[in-house]
Amino acid sequence: MEITKDNITDIFCIIDDFCEEYDKDIKDLFPRQLSYNRFVELESRVCLEMMLFLQLFCFGRCTGISFVDSTCVPVCHDKRITRNKVFKGYAEIGKSTMGWYFGF
Repeated sequence: MEITKDNITDIFCIIDDFCEEYDKDIKDLFPRQLSYNRFVELESRVCLEMMLFLQLFCFGRCTGISFVDSTCVPVCHDKRITRNKVFKGYAEIGKSTMGWYFGF
C-alpha cells in the first residue's frame, strides 16, 4: 500500500470514526476517560505509538520485499532543539546530504 496524502486523510477519518464510536460505546464503563477533543489535543504525544499501531494492524503483512525510506523528518528548527518537548526522547540530531536536522 503506497501512502499518499489521500491515504493519510482516509486513515485519519477511519481513526476519527473509530474514536467517536468508542466514545459512545465505552463511556459508561470508563467514566474518567479523555474526551475526544482532549485526545486530539494530546495525539502528538503518542504519534510514535499510533504509527506502530498502524504498521502492525492496518498495513497488512510483509510480502518479503521491503522498501526503506531514509527521508529526514525534521521536528523543529535547530535553534529550538533544547525547547522541543513533543518528541523528547524520540527525536535526535542527525545529518543528511541536505545538512543537519533535529528529528527522525
